[in-house]
Amino acid sequence: MSKNPHIAVLIMAKNEKKRLHVTLNSIKHVADSLIFFDTGSEDDTISIAENFCSENNITFRLAESNFKNFSTSRNESLDFADTFDDIDYLLLLDTNDELRGGDTLKTVSKQYINEKNTAFLICQEWWSGQYDKYFNIRLIKPRQGWRYRGRVHEWLKNTKYKDDEEQNKAGEFVIKLENELVLFQDRTQDDDKTGKRFHRDKQLLLEDHLEDPDDARTVFYLAQTCSCLGEHEESFKYYEIRSKMDNGFWEEKYHSYFRCGEISYNIDKNWDKSLPFYFAAFECQNRVEPLIKIIEYYKDKNWLLCYTFADLACKLMFPECLLFVDKIAYDYKRWHLLGIAGWYAGEYENGKIGVLKALESGMGQEVDKFNLKFYTDREKEQENLQTQNNVENLLEKIKEDNPSLPRKQLNNQLTKVLKNK
Repeated sequence: MSKNPHIAVLIMAKNEKKRLHVTLNSIKHVADSLIFFDTGSEDDTISIAENFCSENNITFRLAESNFKNFSTSRNESLDFADTFDDIDYLLLLDTNDELRGGDTLKTVSKQYINEKNTAFLICQEWWSGQYDKYFNIRLIKPRQGWRYRGRVHEWLKNTKYKDDEEQNKAGEFVIKLENELVLFQDRTQDDDKTGKRFHRDKQLLLEDHLEDPDDARTVFYLAQTCSCLGEHEESFKYYEIRSKMDNGFWEEKYHSYFRCGEISYNIDKNWDKSLPFYFAAFECQNRVEPLIKIIEYYKDKNWLLCYTFADLACKLMFPECLLFVDKIAYDYKRWHLLGIAGWYAGEYENGKIGVLKALESGMGQEVDKFNLKFYTDREKEQENLQTQNNVENLLEKIKEDNPSLPRKQLNNQLTKVLKNK
């Protein structure tokens, strides 16, 4: 085997000429080959990929097939990739992924080449006007049984292991790679403005749900898709169903409680209905996001409650979770809110810590500098008041020691003492 493991990038695409360049430019220093599986492009998608590989000395391997559904077509692409014996790793990308941390990928590929690990969870970050972060399998070793399941919102499952107990064994070969390696997507650049994709996804998910009503993942992504379509009542219905299911990925249960809280309040502004969902989410998993919602509600309504929940939020560690972690909530929002709530609740020391931590994040600089001035001005006032009290106490002491001393001499004596201090 060569010194450096062979990393192949696998992309399934159709008519992606508008955004393909972002993905390709991000892999040109790490990819040894590009496995390109085209499902019927009618634009320049294939030639763009082929020319890119030629210009960057990357081996180009093309297969073409009509699109069936996501798992079937992706599995066809994996079958094609498995025919090449020189590949050590497959990096599985979508055409709106931007790889960040290519040097880390090279290091990881060397580190685990002779280890038993066959699949790797990679951090995915989305920007859609709101920042989201989660982990899923995007790097695998070929010919190890990893194949997709689900016609939409597909996921990887190891086909070497049949029952649940054996699947747990497969999980032993999956390792989570930390944040130095990221797949970033700017969802604001998504060119599907009509929602056609979400309508298609919903129909496929409904068909899957009819076939297997107990499949928790299908219910969860049905709720997600309805939310993307703005169908809030229907989204709430499926999130609530998912929150009551004990099978499947446990983080989906937490997120379902959390989304029930958000959606129910957006529908009818009934806090008494929403609050129990946020409590249930926090009980399911001690995360900051539901606390942020509670803090924001009580802001300007009940500063003591606002501060109490902000203080709790700021004591939580950044989670090891995989699904939809709001990094900004951890790095900034909770500290910013503690800075505000601490002031109005009279918890000045802790409130100032919140403002300083918010400033450390590099976000919201102007507003937090403004908030910090409240604390620093108060500290100056306290210092001045303490100084005034000290002077008055000192003057009283001099009077006690020299009861017959004239006022002018008392002041002179006080001045001498203060100079000596």
